[in-house]
Amino acid sequence: MALYEEQIIECKSWLENGTGAHGAWRSGNRDVDGHGTHCASLLLKVAPHAALYVARVFQDRAQMGGENEAKHIAEAIIHAVRVWQVDIISLSFGFPDRVEVIHEALKMANNENVLVFAAASNCGSNDRISYPASSDKVICIHATDGLGNKASFTPGSLERHDNFAAPGVAVKSYWSQHFQRLGQDWNPERRLSGTSSAAPIAAGIAALVLEFVRSARASLGDADEDNLKSKTAQLFEQLKERQEMIRVLNLMVWPEQYQRYQYLTPWKLFDPGYDKTFLLKGIYYESRRV
Repeated sequence: MALYEEQIIECKSWLENGTGAHGAWRSGNRDVDGHGTHCASLLLKVAPHAALYVARVFQDRAQMGGENEAKHIAEAIIHAVRVWQVDIISLSFGFPDRVEVIHEALKMANNENVLVFAAASNCGSNDRISYPASSDKVICIHATDGLGNKASFTPGSLERHDNFAAPGVAVKSYWSQHFQRLGQDWNPERRLSGTSSAAPIAAGIAALVLEFVRSARASLGDADEDNLKSKTAQLFEQLKERQEMIRVLNLMVWPEQYQRYQYLTPWKLFDPGYDKTFLLKGIYYESRRV
């Protein structure tokens, strides 16, 4: 059985069949770059019970930036929302400027209460946050090292904005078997750095929040003194609204915004000392706070 086979529900490619020397590998759903495998397995490492749908919109990283690729991305976002009916979308790529066809797809996802996480960029202070991370329809994710220190390649934080960050320096994750099939020196895991790694980690954290709310509500018995089950009936759907999830993510950030980035520490929220009911109450009342 392939790794995470049960969690990966469907893979769909928006690419035409390849015609090069390795055309058989370049068509369909195979990852011939490694970047997508690394990102997808990172999300599943964080949220191992998530149901994952994979949309292949690039053949490799060198192909990014064209008009066709933007069209593929927009079509994949629409498909994820309307056909797959996902709760969360993770985007580990960026364009220099706003792309209208992608913007329209993100507006639709936003209107349907689908959370979208996007990688900030890897240009450091040499350039601004890339698109779609710069959009107000997504949650932008910066990168830190494993101790929460700002990564040198993450762009500058923005004043009066949320600047969430997750590990993105030398992050170990799984690597595409495509390179093994080509006879190359291959290791099942590889360390990569970039906000591309931080974005799926943050998306996985959001998936954990949704999973917790669903399971915590299901575990509430009939003897519910605070009527919490009734009060939280709509909480799962509410938390798929961008601003509502942002409130919960801020519960994972220490009061001092370390180096002006909101480094996500999920163990701050999911403290083992908290029982499910207490934590569910906390999330519920935070969602109601004005």
